[in-house]
Amino acid sequence: MKKISRRHVIVTLSSTATFLCPAVLNAATTTDLSGWANIPTDIPMGLKKVLRLGNGPASIDISQLKPGDVSVIARPNDSADYAGTGQTQFVAAMRRDKDYLIVELTCPHKGKAIGLTGDPKVPFACTKRGRYHSSEFDSNGLGVAGKSSGDPMIVPEHKLTSSNGKVVLELA
Repeated sequence: MKKISRRHVIVTLSSTATFLCPAVLNAATTTDLSGWANIPTDIPMGLKKVLRLGNGPASIDISQLKPGDVSVIARPNDSADYAGTGQTQFVAAMRRDKDYLIVELTCPHKGKAIGLTGDPKVPFACTKRGRYHSSEFDSNGLGVAGKSSGDPMIVPEHKLTSSNGKVVLELA
């Protein structure tokens, strides 16, 4: 079983955004994501570390995540659904106060990668910016702006189990 430690935490949304790239830092302070011009749209932005796994089922211990923490897991996937992310499935595990949000970092609008903004009110945004894209998502995974407004983020097939203080995310 893979184990998520504090090293694997991508962003602590409730504290300073030291792991974020400058474009995302600007977005976090202004919630205007127009500064995301000329960024790649096939990988999540604002990430320094990603837990990379191989194909197939995986079990990941996410017990160390604190409220507001987001961890990103990447694994290869040859499905056409992931063409916009370089054939990589990116899954985010976000610890909320009492539960977890498990979503794919793939925009439901056109399949581009979703990045982390650092804004606790709108923690996710599509990396494809512009007049006809610019989807933004709240901490419930619901589109609140852009082309995906009103649409939920994609939830991967998964199972969360909790016992003896451990929380394990199982991905199919």
